[in-house]
Amino acid sequence: MNNIKVKKILPDAILQQYVDSYIFREVDTDGITVKKIIPPNHVTSLDFFMGAPFNTIDIRTEAEIPYKTAAIRGCRTTAKYVIEYNKPFSAFSIKLKPTGLFSLLGIEMHKFTDADIDCYSIKLPFDIGHVYQKMAQSTDIDERVNIVESFLVNVLSKKENKSRLSGFIENANDIEAQPIYLSQRQQERLFRKEVGMSPKHFSSLKRFCCLLKAKKQNENLSWTSLAYEHGYFDQAHLIRDFHFFLGMSPTSFRIGDFAL
Repeated sequence: MNNIKVKKILPDAILQQYVDSYIFREVDTDGITVKKIIPPNHVTSLDFFMGAPFNTIDIRTEAEIPYKTAAIRGCRTTAKYVIEYNKPFSAFSIKLKPTGLFSLLGIEMHKFTDADIDCYSIKLPFDIGHVYQKMAQSTDIDERVNIVESFLVNVLSKKENKSRLSGFIENANDIEAQPIYLSQRQQERLFRKEVGMSPKHFSSLKRFCCLLKAKKQNENLSWTSLAYEHGYFDQAHLIRDFHFFLGMSPTSFRIGDFAL
């Protein structure tokens, strides 16, 4: 049995421009091996893993990906990995706003799209080892939030990067339809730098991810109904996105196969 406990906490007001939420997951399978496909995701995150290591397999190459205790995950445009586990572990994720990581750390986000980067392999404006050690020593979710907010506020006090897109993206339901008063080339360059991909690609990815989340929350809703609610033009439009992001049709999709 795959037992998962999830708790979500909102950030302090000073960080709400950059952080969407903190998600804490505790996973236990009672010794049964579980395999889950990691789906596409429009949300960038900084993830900490505690407990037993799990296996991550590249779907295309079948190569095993080295286990990471702390990783930055950019926007994920395909179902790239499968995770396999049979022992308890926990994960603490800092879910960031679309321009949050760029604003806080000055990282050009196109370098992180479809990537899972070990935090120990890159230069960060804080001691990742110290933060991880404090996180691992704590078993209280609120204490872990205080730990990460302490270092994030410290980073914020020294940051020199100002996003030109943050307010625009947060207030736009349809990113492509919003006036941004830049040439198309400038828009593309700015989105690649701050978000990780073009406005059109990000808008499509976000819509598809929200669609999958809605399906998980109510599996009885038809794809036709969900497609209409999430702004798809027609069934053909939905099918195209399924093939583009997942390489399958809606009828082939099984929600239990995915780590949603």
